Amino acid sequence: MTKSSSSFFNLICNLIIPTIILTKFSSESTLGSFYGLLIALSFPIFYGLSELYFNKKINFFSVLGLISVLLSGGIGIFQFSASWLAVKEAFIPGVIGVAVIISTYTKYPLLKLFFEETLNIEGLRQKLTPSENEWFNTRFQFSSLLLGGTFFISSFLNFCLATCIVVSDPGTEAFNQELGLMNLLSLPIIALPMMIILIVIMWYLLNETLKKVELTWEEFLTTKDS
Repeated sequence: MTKSSSSFFNLICNLIIPTIILTKFSSESTLGSFYGLLIALSFPIFYGLSELYFNKKINFFSVLGLISVLLSGGIGIFQFSASWLAVKEAFIPGVIGVAVIISTYTKYPLLKLFFEETLNIEGLRQKLTPSENEWFNTRFQFSSLLLGGTFFISSFLNFCLATCIVVSDPGTEAFNQELGLMNLLSLPIIALPMMIILIVIMWYLLNETLKKVELTWEEFLTTKDS
């Protein structure tokens, strides 16, 4: 499966199908609130498990995403207070932010995981002189801290979004519809801005570095396996 088709399948399983089921098929005349929620969440759960299986390795972010879906399902199915959903929505990106910042001071910074699919960071380091590598490491560390900070912003926005939208009791059609709406709105309100910030961080980290080694962005992005 190509990266573009994988991304499309990701969008279908994690956002489009669950949103349609939660908002259009959770009434008593269709699937009902319980089975509507169960079936809607089965798609991202199946996708997450298949990703873990086919990738043959445990990915920190995939595991957290799977846990997030399971927690959402647990809150709805066992009918905990809707306020717990807001806590969960804030908790997951908060944990990632803390992990990113802590990992900055270890040998395995999580920032590399965000770029490893497209960027040959280690290959770039090999082209730098020792003094340039020290300069690059400073920028890399600062970029990691910036990334961690963006997840704290995401945590706050997730909490606000969940608090404002999901106000009905779990186990009801209204709860399912609100959950579907929250998931849908999280794309333009949270996910897209986060992606833009990530691109800005990448540009800050690499733009001057590429000039030092006389590489264009196009050349760098196509030499991951070199």
